[in-house]
Amino acid sequence: MNAIRLTLSIAPAPGEDEFALDDAVRRLRRELLDTDVDGVERLRGDGAAPGSKGAVEILQGVLAVALTADAGLVQSMVELVTAFAQRGPGRRVEVRCGDRELVIDGASRQDVRRVREAFLELVSADDERPDER
Repeated sequence: MNAIRLTLSIAPAPGEDEFALDDAVRRLRRELLDTDVDGVERLRGDGAAPGSKGAVEILQGVLAVALTADAGLVQSMVELVTAFAQRGPGRRVEVRCGDRELVIDGASRQDVRRVREAFLELVSADDERPDER
């Protein structure tokens, strides 16, 4: 099976400040690491002003998840991320895999099922292509 890399971009819930968002992202990272994913890291960006020397900052609310393109594992991850989004009313999580994107926000059970099915199709399509990542 191929390995895939997902990028999770977490938008704060209404009224959630940067500290609360940071705490929520840390909890989500720990929860993801408790699953069978290969790794989870907070993405870093170049926060330096032009001409300054090398400050690097953590990108607010962005995680990179490495995992095997396994339907069961992906389903568990999508359910975990959906539960995370539902814990913060109004919170939104964008899940990217290459040029594909799924948005999870305030989802109902029917929405969760739809997102999970779409994501599993995405992984199946990626699993059929040669590993380009």
